[in-house]
Amino acid sequence: MAIHPELIANSEIEAAVLRLIANGEWAAYDGDSTRNLQHLLSEAHQRPYVQLCCSGTLAVELALRGLKLGPEDEVILSAYDFPGNFRAIEATGARPVLVDIADRSWSLDPDELEEAHSEKVRAILVSHLHGTCADMKRISAWAAERSIYVIEDACQAHGSLVQGKAAGSWGDVSVLSFGGSKLISSGRGGAILTSDPSIDQRIRIYRDRGNDAFPMSQLQACVIPPQWNQLDELTRTRWQTVQVIERELSDCPTLSLATRREEDIPAFYKWSCQLRSPFDSEDPSSLQESEAHRQAVLDELRSNRIESGEGFRGFALRSHRRCRSVGELMRARKAAAGTILVHHSNLLSGSKGIELIVDAIKKGSERLR
Repeated sequence: MAIHPELIANSEIEAAVLRLIANGEWAAYDGDSTRNLQHLLSEAHQRPYVQLCCSGTLAVELALRGLKLGPEDEVILSAYDFPGNFRAIEATGARPVLVDIADRSWSLDPDELEEAHSEKVRAILVSHLHGTCADMKRISAWAAERSIYVIEDACQAHGSLVQGKAAGSWGDVSVLSFGGSKLISSGRGGAILTSDPSIDQRIRIYRDRGNDAFPMSQLQACVIPPQWNQLDELTRTRWQTVQVIERELSDCPTLSLATRREEDIPAFYKWSCQLRSPFDSEDPSSLQESEAHRQAVLDELRSNRIESGEGFRGFALRSHRRCRSVGELMRARKAAAGTILVHHSNLLSGSKGIELIVDAIKKGSERLR
C-alpha cells in the first residue's frame, strides 16, 4: 500500500513522534497521547465515552460485546460489507441476518429492515462504504421503535457529515479505524464511541485481562491529531474531485454512479462506481462475465498507476447454516461482481489525476460494448 501523499512531508507528525521519544512516553501503556486522542474523538463526535483499541476490526467486535449479544440473538447486516463484520457477529455467538444494499449505494437499505425483523433481532450493524452514507435517520428511528441497538461502522468515513451529524455520532455505539490505508492512519488502531455508560463499562470489563488486552500504543495515538487537523480541508478537496469525476462519467452507459443526499458531505476512503454488466442470479457464467469486464477497467486504471481495486465479495452466497437472508440480495450480488474502487490518495492529485482516472475508466468501459 502506498504512503498517503498528504502525509509524506507532514512535519507535525514527525514532531509529535520525536516529542514522544524524547520524553520517554513512547514506551508507556497510557499517557498524554492516548488521553488527548480520546478527548479529541469525544469532542468531534459528541460522545462522552471513547475507548481506543488495536484495530477497527476488533472495535466492531468490542462494540458487539458491549451490547451483551449471544447465541440466542440476531444482528442485521448488509449482504455487501467488510468481511470482518460478519465474523465479528459470529464471534459473539450471534447470527447475522443479511439484507440488501440500497439502490445506487453500498450501504444498507432501510426498506429491508421490517422483513428482516424477528424477536431475536437485537442489533443492526450498518456501515458507511465507498463514499456513500447510510440513511441513519431512518435506520435509527426504526430501531428505536423496536428497542434495537444500532452499531455504526464509520471506519471508512472519517470526516463525513451524515444528515447533519459527524459519521460516528449516530449509533448507540460507533467504531472508527486508523488502519494503514485509512483516511487517518496510525498503521493500526481503532476506537469505540458511545454515550451509554453501561455499554462502555461492559467493553472495559471484556478487555481487562490483568491489563488492556487490545490496546492502542502511545506512538500510534500521537500521530492521529495532526492528521485530524487536516481532515476537513482534505475531505472538501476529495469531494470536489469526485464531483468532477462523476460529472465527466455521468453519460457513460456502462457505469452506475452513486446517488447522494444533498445534506451529506461524504468522505472518500475509496471512490466507487459499478459496472452495468449483464447479471442473472441463476446463471453463474453471468457473474464471471461481470468480473471479467471489471478486470478490463482495473487493468486500464493500473496501467496509469492509479491505485484501484475490487469491492468486497459480500455474503450473499453464505450458507444458511451461518446466517439468515432476506430476499435474493440482488443489489449486493451485483455490487460484489461489478464494484470498482479508486484509493483516496488518487483524489488529491489535481486536474491531471482526474483526467487519468476518467480516461482510464472510459477506455476500460469501451470494452464492454
